[in-house]
Amino acid sequence: MRIAYVILAHQLPEQLVRLVCALDAPGARFLIHINRRSDDAVQRAARLGLAERANVVFLRRHKLYWGGFGHVQATLEGLDELYRSETDFDYVVLLTGQDYPIKPVAEIETTLARSDGRSFMAVDRLPGGWVDGMDRIRYRHWRKIGRPRGWHLRLPIARRFPLGLEPWGGSSYWWLSRAAADHVRAFRAEHPSYTRFFRHVDVPDEIFFHTIS
Repeated sequence: MRIAYVILAHQLPEQLVRLVCALDAPGARFLIHINRRSDDAVQRAARLGLAERANVVFLRRHKLYWGGFGHVQATLEGLDELYRSETDFDYVVLLTGQDYPIKPVAEIETTLARSDGRSFMAVDRLPGGWVDGMDRIRYRHWRKIGRPRGWHLRLPIARRFPLGLEPWGGSSYWWLSRAAADHVRAFRAEHPSYTRFFRHVDVPDEIFFHTIS
């Protein structure tokens, strides 16, 4: 089983190293994004701790703010790197640097092998379920968190959800099969307007992949 892990981290590099060590197995690949708002010491420590693992790649860093597009952008960076490097994978997994497996890797791989290529994603039709407020996609949003309080702007002019799609949402973190990841890649290439639309969605990581997967 070939599993690619996209990991979004911003602190605790020692814990990030433990996470990679716990998940490492033949066929595993790790694509790690360290928030550019984090101290550079976080990336240096993580690189040092994982220096001997040839299956670890550190991605170009983006600034991530809660509720902003940066989380989607960093995830897309990981997916794009998989295809640029022509990495063979059966599943791609999105995690944070503070996740940790509660099952052995062998059991995880066995479960995936028996899943008949299904993806795993918490998802609900909108509005309702995980994402209740449709104003998150109906209006343009800008977010930035900083001192002393940061800011959140919403342009009060309604817009249509792109391409006639029906919006779905759910948890930001998921396991996508290779077929699902291929579909996401092809959809983005064919419809760049979809990605542009989501640059001003509020908390877009809970909707972006769910709607097109």
